[in-house]
Amino acid sequence: MLTGALIGYLWGWIWGLSLFDPNLDLWALLAGSLAILGLASGAIRGIRQKATLIIPATMGLYLGWIARTLVFGDVPGGPGVLLLAGCAILGAGVSRLSWLRQTTTPAILTAALYAAFFGGFLMDFILLNVLSHQGSFQTIPGQAPAILICGVIGGWIAARLAGKSLSPTIGPNS
Repeated sequence: MLTGALIGYLWGWIWGLSLFDPNLDLWALLAGSLAILGLASGAIRGIRQKATLIIPATMGLYLGWIARTLVFGDVPGGPGVLLLAGCAILGAGVSRLSWLRQTTTPAILTAALYAAFFGGFLMDFILLNVLSHQGSFQTIPGQAPAILICGVIGGWIAARLAGKSLSPTIGPNS
């Protein structure tokens, strides 16, 4: 349920900031609404079983948000919205790869999602803003490296703990 809330929040946050003027705070309303919807959806067994589809789509959406910002700027609307949708669909498509259907993969993807979100928050907000008193304006591409590194490390640790590798296996003794 909490993962559903986090995913709903992220989708609302990204789409809200990509579609509406950030000064209107409609992104916050959308993020909160989708977080509540995600929380409720997380209780449904069929949706929980689709974690290997939903989490990669969320990761694709985030990577699309970074790409949209780099290519089109941090301007709501426009052709960058198509890039967001395409990257989310591409992320969902990646989930169809056979090695992503392993039984431990949802746990690894979930760990990467949480590590990216909370690790990025810790590094960007706590370390840079609070402890070092760098109250500078944060940009999406500026925050992305910390978030991506934390996500990769979280997924890698979860894969190691599960005894699995995120690389495809080749042959029966691999």
